[in-house]
Amino acid sequence: MNLVRCIINANRRDDVTYGVASSSALLIEYDRWLAHGGLVSVYRKAISPRDLLRSFDFDHVAYAQALFTGAGNVAVLESLFAEIDAEFAPDVIVSFTQNAVIEKLSERKLVLFSERGPLPRWSTTDNFYFEPAGHQRNSVLAKRISDVAAFEVDEERALAAATEFRRIQGALSIRQDSIARFQQWLESNRNGRKVALIANQPHDSLLVAGAAAGISLEKFMMMSVEALSDDWCAFATYHHDMGNCSELDQHIAESFPNYFGLPPELRQFGSDPFAADVDALITVGSKAAFPAALLGKKIVANSSTMLAGLSIDDPAKLDDAPSLTDIEAGRVLSFFSHRYTIPYERLLQTNGFWLSHIEALLKAGSREDYLLEATEYTANSMAEMFGR
Repeated sequence: MNLVRCIINANRRDDVTYGVASSSALLIEYDRWLAHGGLVSVYRKAISPRDLLRSFDFDHVAYAQALFTGAGNVAVLESLFAEIDAEFAPDVIVSFTQNAVIEKLSERKLVLFSERGPLPRWSTTDNFYFEPAGHQRNSVLAKRISDVAAFEVDEERALAAATEFRRIQGALSIRQDSIARFQQWLESNRNGRKVALIANQPHDSLLVAGAAAGISLEKFMMMSVEALSDDWCAFATYHHDMGNCSELDQHIAESFPNYFGLPPELRQFGSDPFAADVDALITVGSKAAFPAALLGKKIVANSSTMLAGLSIDDPAKLDDAPSLTDIEAGRVLSFFSHRYTIPYERLLQTNGFWLSHIEALLKAGSREDYLLEATEYTANSMAEMFGR
């Protein structure tokens, strides 16, 4: 909620009225942050999580699937947005989570889905993206990856971007701290086979519950390892919210000869420092897949996520998965750093920048084409995205 307050603070203008629809607890949090300054007179709509979940028999997975697909008992959500439309009549709607009911409103309003940008990871530099009319399965990346990979920067500049990205990834402190031990462990276990990294996320997250129907962690891992052909082996990393998972690692390693649990001293590092040394990454929808894809690795991900354009959804067909060339990777990086993401400083500290971005989207004949248009791109954009 502090992010919302900061966006409003940085973009206050006499002709712009803001509204916030959220749980009562987060509206109270918004008020708490007003002690540090901010706009008080915003339209407010308190949303009851209890009322929303009651309509799904308090089934979190059913609720998450409805947010992703628009199927199921979404009448309570449709009624909620009808009330907001009648009371506030917004021209622009910004959502911080997947919501198919809001997506439908994009036919007559500008609907933006926001989240932290795909890159950088493991950095103090932050940015945010605002996808027009789609967040996961309907994102520009999912629908138009071929256009993103053909972003109009010349080959020399694209190769320079890819080279710089490899340098940045190689210089990560977590890679420096872990790589010697990891490479030694990897070579002692792979026995000439190709290696897939399984990047796990909490199975009760909205993304995993919505895209993968709340598949259990154990089932997801076993299905993924079982599907691999004989010339592949695998190991797993876990989101920091998931704990150590050492018992699960041991259980799967005992059941599948092509699976190896990471040593305890390497589990703290996540996925990113190992991406350069594996051949593929398997996930439901973790953004850990982006660095791997940009390093030319094969990706397996759920087809309802923003990774769909960069991946296949069946680990049994991993050898047939596409991978980015260095030129394509450089162009994807250039796309990310141009209009797709907005650096933290511009979004929250540069007065009016976000509003100018929204107004450009409102005026554009095609909002997706506006993001893909490279005329104003400069080589400094990627350096700024990485805080350089």
